Amino acid sequence: MCPQGYHQNEEGQTNCKLCEIGTFNANTAQAVCTDCLKGQFQAIVGQTTCGNCPAGYYQGSTKQGSCADCVAGKFQDNVMQDSCKNCEVGKYANTLQRTETCLTCPKGKFLDEVGKTLSSHCKACAAGFFGDELALSKCKVCQAGQYQDDQPTAGNQLCKSCTAGTYRGANEENQADSISRSCSVCNAGKFQNEQGQTACKNCP
Repeated sequence: MCPQGYHQNEEGQTNCKLCEIGTFNANTAQAVCTDCLKGQFQAIVGQTTCGNCPAGYYQGSTKQGSCADCVAGKFQDNVMQDSCKNCEVGKYANTLQRTETCLTCPKGKFLDEVGKTLSSHCKACAAGFFGDELALSKCKVCQAGQYQDDQPTAGNQLCKSCTAGTYRGANEENQADSISRSCSVCNAGKFQNEQGQTACKNCP
């Protein structure tokens, strides 16, 4: 009778065969060995179990002797998985075998694609926009009463308030970025003595 980790699929034999790499046998007297499942591996012959691929690795095929690395731009935080997860929008991963969620783009930047691998893939929020949160998939347009005319390489984290004598109306809030880059000067017969306003006042 063949012991665990062995098999014999031919009659009249005096020896048993070792289970191959990528297979196992937990029972005695078996004709065939069992293939390791997806997400598992076995690198040694004659084994009674398969190992689970650890976090940061995966195996998409059965009967395998090893697990594969999660490549840059992906991660896997669970064991026994048959694939890795793409980094979400707003995030990236620049190393192999990442076992936790990906790194986040900083404030002032955004990333609108999945599976990215470098911090340089995070794009700066341009003039007229800002990013006041981590891991943004897109920048936010400056709100009414505010503007942003700078375009630094680090991106804009905040907008500026319209200065006294200028305004930016609420109806412009979601329009083109060129509008949110500057405020409008009050027309003749109107004034504004406060910052961050959405309209001018009539002169008395």
